[in-house]
Parts: sequence; C-alpha cells; structure tokens
Amino acid sequence: MGIALLAVLAVLYFFVNYQRRTVQYTTTGLEIPDAVHAYGGRVIEITSHYIVLRALSESNYLEEDTELRIDITSNTKIVRYSLPKRVPYEAKVVEAHETPITVADIQEGDMVEVYTDANSRGKSIFPADVIRVIEL
Repeated sequence: MGIALLAVLAVLYFFVNYQRRTVQYTTTGLEIPDAVHAYGGRVIEITSHYIVLRALSESNYLEEDTELRIDITSNTKIVRYSLPKRVPYEAKVVEAHETPITVADIQEGDMVEVYTDANSRGKSIFPADVIRVIEL
C-alpha cells in the first residue's frame, strides 16, 4: 500500500512540474535548456564594472536577440583568446593561446564569450566568471 501511494505521488509530482515548464526555442529552432552558462556576442558598451553584450539568438540559447549586461567582479578572469596566424600544413594540433588582460583592454565591437557558474537562463544581468575576448 505504501509503495503504491508513493508511486502515485511521484507520478503526480512529475505531471505537475512537467506542465509548469514552458519550452522555449531559439530563432533557429533549438530548445533552450533549463540551465545556460555561456553566451557570445559583440561588446556594445564598456565600464569598469560591466560590459554590455549584443547576443544573437541564432548563436546563443536566446528566444530573440538580446542585450546582456555582464557584471565584472574582482574574481572575473579576463583573457584574450587567439589562434596562430599561420598553421603549418603538417600540423596535427592547433593550439590556442590565452593571454590575461584587463577590462581596459576590451573595446567596443570586440567579439567575446562569457562564462558563468550561475544559471543565467532568462536573465539580462549576471556576473561573469570568465570573459574571453576572441582575437579574429
């Protein structure tokens, strides 16, 4: 009797929580997961405490193109990410290089990737653990 009651409660819990969850999709049709920890885009504003990123839905887990305010804390790691300009034909591995930089080295128009331990799904303001400036 106790096991049957427990099973019924588990099924009810599943259906109630399943119905509460609204499924969202990007403009390219990808389902947005429950947890999102990274975004990429172009920097459109810079201060000493945050950057504003223009993130496109087609390349992020977003329903629409969005401006995200990325807070910079004393723990935020900021790096410039670069690949070699020339790769030898016989190279089997191409190594990227990360060079530590500061927020003062970031410029409007830079392409960046932002990573956070916190779930940033649905948030337009969140702190960054890592900001990676992509050198093109």
